[in-house]
Amino acid sequence: MARSLKIRKPRVNEQRKLEQSLHEDLSPPQLRRAQVILLYGEGWAGVDIAAALHVHPVTVYQDLRQFAARGLPCVSATTRRGRPALFTAAQAQLARQLVGRLAH
Repeated sequence: MARSLKIRKPRVNEQRKLEQSLHEDLSPPQLRRAQVILLYGEGWAGVDIAAALHVHPVTVYQDLRQFAARGLPCVSATTRRGRPALFTAAQAQLARQLVGRLAH
């Protein structure tokens, strides 16, 4: 049996914005969130959304909780999780240049 959710469905204007955002240049997590919210708005259960998008159900429920807490801005705001980066962007660029020189 599917899990009962108490998260509101997206409003009509929110659905339109999400459908438009699907045609923009979104990162994979942003695209997934938009798809999750749209499918949920169409009445899909969380486990069915997870199966269709090939993600874990927990990921779907996290996306829906973010939507409930923050609304549509949750789609565009994806923060990096996990361990902080060890290199700055400049250091990473320098390392790529050095590896490129060694490869030639």
